[in-house]
Amino acid sequence: MVKDERTLDTHAKYYDTIMRIQLLGKNDCFRDLEIKYSNVKPGDKVLEFGCGTGMLTTYLVKAVGKNGKVTGVDVGKEMISIAKNKLKTKKNAKFVIIDKTEKLPFKSS
Repeated sequence: MVKDERTLDTHAKYYDTIMRIQLLGKNDCFRDLEIKYSNVKPGDKVLEFGCGTGMLTTYLVKAVGKNGKVTGVDVGKEMISIAKNKLKTKKNAKFVIIDKTEKLPFKSS
């Protein structure tokens, strides 16, 4: 288990609010730029490493559309719990809790 997981989970319920404050309420603009420069397109399969509470994941899910898929991974169990709750109605999003970043449970393509 990652040592900092407890710190992440302790702050998980405040994370989105803290990010909104740090981004001066412009998180939509920031996330839109991330999507634009990532070149994600409809139908893509995306692995989001360190997805946290799923803030970016919500934008990725829109970008890949119903034929695409987004998988978010994080070491923080509480972070993943919040992310799952945000996107519980989205069939093209899933989340995985990982213990070690050196051994991701995914094949490279």
